[in-house]
Amino acid sequence: MADKKPQNQSQLALGKGFDPEYIIKFGNPSFRKGQNFTVRDGIKHATLSDRIGDTIGLADVQGNIVGTGILTNVTVCSLIEIPDFVLKNEHDLDCVKPIGLMHVLQVVYDRKFLPQDVVTCVGFNLL
Repeated sequence: MADKKPQNQSQLALGKGFDPEYIIKFGNPSFRKGQNFTVRDGIKHATLSDRIGDTIGLADVQGNIVGTGILTNVTVCSLIEIPDFVLKNEHDLDCVKPIGLMHVLQVVYDRKFLPQDVVTCVGFNLL
């Protein structure tokens, strides 16, 4: 019996350190060259702080790999405390200003966000 490949592995030449378990899905999978950030609700992605320097998969909402990135930063904070460098490098141009980010988060997560809500900012360099 042949070994099964993890889902989506055949669609991508995987880089060193790539762990198919760490695939981040994006509703708007558009990215900038170089440094990118994505802001996620809660602390689910905070565990990625142990993976700084590893290659992560970037996928659309269906889970199809559309790119890879090197994990560079994981910051847990409240919405009101998001650092300027995160907003400046937000992958979604609609989210580079706090009001735009708040709107997109509310649409994506289908709930109202408050300034004190905890989020995880995940930074990666696009490969």
